[in-house]
Amino acid sequence: MNLTRNLSLEELLRQAEEHENKNDWSAAISLLKEAKQTASKVNWEASKGQIHLKLGDLYRALGDSAKTEKDILISYRLSLENFQNACEIFTAINDDINSKCTLGSVNLLRYVLNLESVDKWVLLEHAIEYFREAKKGYEVAGKKIEALKIEILEARALSLLIGEYLIRYKKDKPYKRLFHEFTTLVSSIKINIDEFRFLPDYSIHKFLISIGYCFHWLGTYLPIGILDNKQYLLKLIETIQEVIEPLKNSERFESLFYGYVILASFNLIFGVYYIDNQFEKKYYFKSAAWWLKKAEILLPRAQFNTTLSTYYVTNYSVAIAMTKLGYTSSDFKKVLGHLDHAIGFLSLFHPRIMAAHMTFSTGIGFIVGGLESTTPLPLRIEFAKRIFAIIEIGTKSFSVMQDPAYKFYDFLKNYELCVASAILGELSEDPKESARFFLQAIDHFEVCIAYFKGKTIKNYAYYFFLNFISRIGLILAKNTYITTKRVYYYETALNFLLKAKKLAFGFLNMENLFLTGEIYYDFGLLLNDEKNIKKAASAYHEAIKFCKPKGYFNLTGSAYVTLAKIEDRLGNYQVAANHYRKAIDFFVRAMMTVTFSGLGAKIEKLKQYMDAWTLIEEAKAAHSVEDHLNAESNYQLASKMLGEIRAYNFEAPFYEAWAILEEAEKLSKMNDPQQALERYNAAKKQFNAAIDTFNSYLRKKKYLEERERISKLIIVAELRASYCEGRSQIEMARLKSKQGNHFDAAELYNEASDIFKKLSQAFKIKREKDELQAIHYFCTAWEKMERINFEKDANLYAIASDLFEKASRLFPANRMKTLSMGNSQFCSALHYGDLFDRTINPDEKIEYYKLVKTKLRESSQSYYAGGFQQDAQWALATSIFFDGVWHFLQADSEVNKAKRNLYLNSSKKYLTKALTMFEGAGYTHKKEEIMNYLNLIDSEITMHPSAMSFIEKPKISESSIGISAPSCPIEISSPVNIAEMTKRDFEAEDELNWYKRIYHLFLFLSTGECIFDYTFKTTTPIDPLFISSGLTKISTLIQELPTTESKVKTIEQEEIYILLEYGTYLCGAILADGNLSSIRNKLCDFIKEVEEYYHDKYYQSSGKITEFTKIKEFVPKYFSKRND
Repeated sequence: MNLTRNLSLEELLRQAEEHENKNDWSAAISLLKEAKQTASKVNWEASKGQIHLKLGDLYRALGDSAKTEKDILISYRLSLENFQNACEIFTAINDDINSKCTLGSVNLLRYVLNLESVDKWVLLEHAIEYFREAKKGYEVAGKKIEALKIEILEARALSLLIGEYLIRYKKDKPYKRLFHEFTTLVSSIKINIDEFRFLPDYSIHKFLISIGYCFHWLGTYLPIGILDNKQYLLKLIETIQEVIEPLKNSERFESLFYGYVILASFNLIFGVYYIDNQFEKKYYFKSAAWWLKKAEILLPRAQFNTTLSTYYVTNYSVAIAMTKLGYTSSDFKKVLGHLDHAIGFLSLFHPRIMAAHMTFSTGIGFIVGGLESTTPLPLRIEFAKRIFAIIEIGTKSFSVMQDPAYKFYDFLKNYELCVASAILGELSEDPKESARFFLQAIDHFEVCIAYFKGKTIKNYAYYFFLNFISRIGLILAKNTYITTKRVYYYETALNFLLKAKKLAFGFLNMENLFLTGEIYYDFGLLLNDEKNIKKAASAYHEAIKFCKPKGYFNLTGSAYVTLAKIEDRLGNYQVAANHYRKAIDFFVRAMMTVTFSGLGAKIEKLKQYMDAWTLIEEAKAAHSVEDHLNAESNYQLASKMLGEIRAYNFEAPFYEAWAILEEAEKLSKMNDPQQALERYNAAKKQFNAAIDTFNSYLRKKKYLEERERISKLIIVAELRASYCEGRSQIEMARLKSKQGNHFDAAELYNEASDIFKKLSQAFKIKREKDELQAIHYFCTAWEKMERINFEKDANLYAIASDLFEKASRLFPANRMKTLSMGNSQFCSALHYGDLFDRTINPDEKIEYYKLVKTKLRESSQSYYAGGFQQDAQWALATSIFFDGVWHFLQADSEVNKAKRNLYLNSSKKYLTKALTMFEGAGYTHKKEEIMNYLNLIDSEITMHPSAMSFIEKPKISESSIGISAPSCPIEISSPVNIAEMTKRDFEAEDELNWYKRIYHLFLFLSTGECIFDYTFKTTTPIDPLFISSGLTKISTLIQELPTTESKVKTIEQEEIYILLEYGTYLCGAILADGNLSSIRNKLCDFIKEVEEYYHDKYYQSSGKITEFTKIKEFVPKYFSKRND
């Protein structure tokens, strides 16, 4: 710089300004140092003050662009030193305006350097006051440019002050007024946009940075309801665009670069927060990518760490957001690599309050990717590890992340570490590592819960927390074996998720509807609580209501599939079958809507599986009403259908076994124990064969979800085989009883009782558990009844009566309940009949007579209520028969002839009535027994009959009617991957909105000559240079076709696709923002029709484009929405 020593002060300042305008701050600083020396020689204090003020600005700019923390701090301290020197000079010469200006900069820089231990926001408050006073002074003095620069600094200080208040969770601050003040400042600065040409790049950049910061505070920490956040953000977007528009042809590269980056960030955040429609959401994400592409051109010239860090973080976040919608970015791996740059620049980011915010924003991107089930497993693990890494870097680098006064940051740190720990706990293969991470997750989880106790917070940071922490609650619930803990995590997850739904932001809104259903269902299963399971059903109905109008047919079908499972669990099998039918309808609609690679086949396979499960639910419905013939038929059809689906054919033997079991149940109820025994044994053998098949497939499956499901199938098959064994014992017992081998029959019933008792313990659903427990009681009662035959202990009837009554209490209000009670009452009658025979006390005999009669009649009423009319008639007829015998006995002991005849006549009436009832019910074998009594009456022969000789147990008391295999102890149908279905519906939505995604159409001759081009109306900006570049590429490509073996179908360039299709003479090309089958199909049809119309001209073409002017008339037919 020796060459400058003889230059005048004015020339030195002029050259310094030139270098400043080129963002060459080091050169500008060297020139200003020389100028300072010149000013000192001539003792121009005012000039020295101005030079120190300028040096303060330039050192600050140099610090913002330095690439080591040491260099940053050196530059910042030199900046502060120069501002302080300037302040001293201005104070000494009574220049109050410039003094206030420098004091504002001193306070602002002291805040940035974190030189105060407490109340840092006070520095910002003072800075704002000084800037306002200086601005007024400059305005009065007519110094418009100086006033504009100060106003920009005031906006910067105010945006930081708002952030300080919000992050410290200061509820008493007037945020509405503060944001209004900021808006007023922005509007005032924007009015003077024409004067920006006189401002250095660094000043304009500071203005844009202020807007960017304010946008982040508003969009993350400001409580909902204070402002119309959506409209405020839109105004900020509009302001940014207005500011950068005149900069596009200037040298303000830093400002333009940051303007593009912040517009990308605006579009990303706006799409996440406010857009519910997935196609529109993608539009905003694509717009964000477009702005980033424009910024990328200026990337080599960008210097500021703040801007570079924001660029890389936004780039990465857009890629994550697109992946969340089911679109894999072509540059995703590249962006992931660039994230290392973002982390590097974050450590150099000042002020630290914003650096910490960007750190947590990056962490949220990792969380979204890490929690996404469709993300590859290694990548999910990598994301979780990166959360740890970035939090560690931030905590070491930024004191605000360690300062408990910054309450939101302390909370954000804990919840991001909680999510990262839970993800690694869930995905780690090493059990010890998994346990370690889960313990960490639990600790952080409790800190987060404690933070929000007693607080009412409604902002976007809280919304993200609610969404993510509810998912962590679900993960923790599924990975702990302590029931009380699982209940706690489910309840907490539901509590937070329901709060998130009330806030109703666009991000994760649809996903939350399905997640709510999932948590309610899992929680209901844990507690065996039908209320929560029914709440799950309500959540899925809500999801259907949301998805159906939007055309998300795969998701709608998936919701119906889950509803079918819920109704199956509740025992509403016919309703479940109907839900499966609805699911099939929507899957068919999904296939009819669009057809594209791989998807149609997947949905077709799923549809076939749903067809099979519809039959299975129909079979269960038939089984529940003991229509075993239809149940058997449906299970056979389902088994055959599953056998024809490659992915599920291993389930076919399992449902074949169910069909055999239904046949056995039917034979048992037809009172054919021999045939029933054979089919139960056959069913058991088939279930064991199915278990062997499952075990074979289990060894082949690598995914945990598949292995868990097959393991459940094995459990169910084993339980079914045990059920068949128990039923076999019952049928064998019935055969032995018929053969008169009551001892063996009793032992077999006892063995069956033990089997069903153990089975009942394996079932959690109360309805099914109770059914098996009731069968256990039935078998024990039958055992006691068999033992009476050889132990001759009629007290066993009382025990059997109690057992039947216990069974009755377990059945719901249906015929099995009344059947069990009828059996109990008949056994009581038999017990009292034995006591009647044993006693010789006349009073006791009268009492037992009344009890026998009452129990027989109660039994008749119970059998009748259950629909067992014949057995009801049997019990009632037996009661009347007993009345006849009782009166016959009374006549035998009566000495008064008139009374004796009265008793005999009554006995005769009762017996005759009993005979009529027995014959009417089909019990003709009782006729001879009753006729004997009538003959005795006519012959006046005395007889002392035993009550037990004619009170016979009804056949129904030993029947297996009503005893059926319970449905299923656990869920065994194949789950539908909601994340995958979401991706499919988003892809389908893209196809349906094809007309919004096409930009330009070209037609080429085989020579490479473009004979037609057409621009479609679109809201997405496309650079004309890109179209020109695409035209050249296609033309060159077509000319090279004869030398290539295969035809190129797709060219991908900067997130835009060039889709190529070939006819006989023509090549068509469409510029689109997706590789969609619907667009390709239309392009093929378009080429075909054009070729047919111009067939003769291809040989005669002189190359004049006017010869093909009619091509335009074909465009609307194929590329208009109304003709779709």
